[in-house]
Amino acid sequence: MHAGDSRRHSMGSPAAAAGHPIATLPPWMQAMSFVLPLARGIAAARLVIAGASLRLVTPRIAGEQVIGATYALPGCFLFRSFEFQAKKRSTR
Repeated sequence: MHAGDSRRHSMGSPAAAAGHPIATLPPWMQAMSFVLPLARGIAAARLVIAGASLRLVTPRIAGEQVIGATYALPGCFLFRSFEFQAKKRSTR
């Protein structure tokens, strides 16, 4: 197997692509990484491991919190909606 083959394989799997720096991904995947929490978390962890200052890591953590809240709000709404539908359709 050639090195290019393994890279092509990893781009088909988001979990495998998480180990690659964002800059090495195709442009469409780079754009998607900004709305996925995993990319920012990995970037922050890499900075911490490299010994980066808190000033450099804080914006990535703040972005992680914003994305988390953005996912949490619709998630809570959907959960309540599904719960209501399940209770409505129950056979008690």
